[in-house]
Amino acid sequence: MTTPLQTFPHTATQRYLASIGACKEARAWVGTRTLQEAWYTCECIDWLHFLLYEVIWAEFWELRAAPNADYSAIFADRIAKRDALDACTTCNEVRAKFECPTLPPLI
Repeated sequence: MTTPLQTFPHTATQRYLASIGACKEARAWVGTRTLQEAWYTCECIDWLHFLLYEVIWAEFWELRAAPNADYSAIFADRIAKRDALDACTTCNEVRAKFECPTLPPLI
């Protein structure tokens, strides 16, 4: 017996979450919320960590592709951000240290 596929609202936030591989539970909770609404109301620290890890490393690859990029400095900055994120133990701590991510273009 197969289970029906879960469908999600057709929003920019949902397209972004699908593109980064967010779990179905997180996507179901987000529903029709904007990324900002989800950011400020989410109480699952794992979801905030997942989102920020994706943003941190996406920025790394983008910056690394720039001409004359200083790879070691870019990598060190990403590691520092990751370590700051890892030190957070509550959602409020995450929100105090990091700004709400923005959706990338064309999402």
